[in-house]
Amino acid sequence: MKLQAICWELPLRTSWCLAAILLLAIASGCSSGSGAGPEAPTEAPPGETAATINLLVRDAQSPALSMLEVWFTDIRLADAEQGETDNLVLEPRGVNFFDYLGRSELLQVRGIGPGAYAGARLSIDELAVQARDATGNAVPIRVEAATASFALAEAVQLSTGQTENVSIEIDLDRALLPDPNWPGGFVLRLDGGGVQNPVVDDSPELVDEVHGRVLSAAAAARTLVIELTRLEDGAGIGELSVVVADATVLLGDNAQVLTEDEFFVLAIPGADVDADGSITADGALAATRIQVETMMTPSAARVGGHIVSIDSALGTMRLRVLEVLEGAAVVDPVLTALGNPPEIDVSTASAQVRLQSGPGTLADLQIGQFVRVRFASFVDQPFPANEIEIEVAIPEFEGRVHAVDELPARFVVRLEPHDPAVISGRVASAATDVAVELDGTERLWLQLPHEPDVNVTDIAVGLRVRLIGSISGDPVAPTITADDVRVRPGRLDATVVAASAVDGSFTLGSVEIDQTFGVLGLGDPLVAHFASLALVEDDASSVDAFFALWSGLSSGAAIEVRLFGLADGAGGVIAHRLEVELDD
Repeated sequence: MKLQAICWELPLRTSWCLAAILLLAIASGCSSGSGAGPEAPTEAPPGETAATINLLVRDAQSPALSMLEVWFTDIRLADAEQGETDNLVLEPRGVNFFDYLGRSELLQVRGIGPGAYAGARLSIDELAVQARDATGNAVPIRVEAATASFALAEAVQLSTGQTENVSIEIDLDRALLPDPNWPGGFVLRLDGGGVQNPVVDDSPELVDEVHGRVLSAAAAARTLVIELTRLEDGAGIGELSVVVADATVLLGDNAQVLTEDEFFVLAIPGADVDADGSITADGALAATRIQVETMMTPSAARVGGHIVSIDSALGTMRLRVLEVLEGAAVVDPVLTALGNPPEIDVSTASAQVRLQSGPGTLADLQIGQFVRVRFASFVDQPFPANEIEIEVAIPEFEGRVHAVDELPARFVVRLEPHDPAVISGRVASAATDVAVELDGTERLWLQLPHEPDVNVTDIAVGLRVRLIGSISGDPVAPTITADDVRVRPGRLDATVVAASAVDGSFTLGSVEIDQTFGVLGLGDPLVAHFASLALVEDDASSVDAFFALWSGLSSGAAIEVRLFGLADGAGGVIAHRLEVELDD
């Protein structure tokens, strides 16, 4: 589930948008942990049924910020009878919400006792929040409220054989406000309505690369149990079961492909492994890829980012740095001495390339890809890479729809100035028309928690889009062949002034548009219709409940809504998500 984007207006009318989410995936199981906290047991007493807490963090990408780093210091669930659990985060953990490309990072695995958990509390380090814009410049943020306590939308009952998912959503649109005392800066208040608990589905949660040491392996059962460790400092974060399936890619050193028998010969206790996959209902990792590393090449650092240019003749590439995965003590002083550049030059001459499916070559590198680079040393540019892991093989592009005259076959976008394709010269400038080719096989969807499909005819001029695909053609007339098109929805706040359950419509007054629906004109008054799979939340939990709330409205009461959706082309809007608040 992804958080709605936050948007604010900056000087010179520059619009910034970002999104972030913190997810608790809770799956019950059996454990025999020990230890008790002062308020309620975090680890279940010996012999008592416990639940396994998989604590993950996930984001939704933004075209404007390159970093929003927050350090979580305390996350607790509240039992209705026993009080709070111990801190689920063993040590403060820094998270940059722009690292994950739609996948989650597993921060911690812990056990807690059974109970009815009705609330939660989270805290951040108010002195450690950092943000940078797309060019790498610092964005000042002052924290006024670093803790938020809140009730869950529904109490979570953890007992034997039960599985629940709980999503704690950090709505920065409500929590992050312009700082009146610091022009260009912002005030962050977690208790300012910025933390919510919307309903989430039980679909498996994709997890970015996890690392650990093998504790046990069972070839017949096709499972491993690993002790998870953090890349940046090697600290333990819990134990995780990993399941091998027929489609799991099994790799050894230097990314050589292994048979299952060869893999389990190497996956002995003490061996290092890293894996990708999804967290299943029982809290295990269903692996799509596992690499066992018996002779890992020594490295000084490991950095993740986007490729913005490639010089094959010189054997170099330019990398826009998004995260330091390993060796921060080495990397940070060097980048500070260089003036903290948003991009660095990397020598690829001696690098091995690794794809998700196995070994690759330098020819697999493309501008716009997200890669993780392991460096033999990190002293001066070009920094010598000894391994380049291609996380996202197909490049991404961010921009705004500029023309739709040739739909459904194609539409035109203009990319953001900081997009790797613009920086590299593959696209002449941010004012260049880029044709986006469609053939009907691409995924076309709306950036909302339930990721509804978008009809190609609903693409409107002015909408923001993220594209995954390949780019070709002359820089002054390039073409992107799209495999995936994510559309950012419009967003508005308004008061409901009329509603009709018969035709599924409602009329809005006092409309404030926070995020564009495109350049299409909207009516006044504005009429909205529900999409077929509309998500309705807060004081109404369904379309029927919304209309029932309206029909039972008492004198002097009002219904306020926040609507996410698209223009319908006839002056109205299609509501794909509606947050409902009864003001009585």
